[in-house]
Amino acid sequence: MFFVGLVAMLVVRGFGGGEDRVAWWLLAGAVGSYFAGALAFELYYRFLPVAPGPRGPTWAT
Repeated sequence: MFFVGLVAMLVVRGFGGGEDRVAWWLLAGAVGSYFAGALAFELYYRFLPVAPGPRGPTWAT
């Protein structure tokens, strides 16, 4: 809820601003994309099985 409110506040601030309107909207887009990525990770990618990593060099095993 915090990020949704923050994005809404930044968008509203962009509508009220003058010359820095685009900056507020870009900041709102950045926060919104961060929230969307974090939400997608928590809802989908968190439960996927871990892929095995590379074996690495033979001297390290």
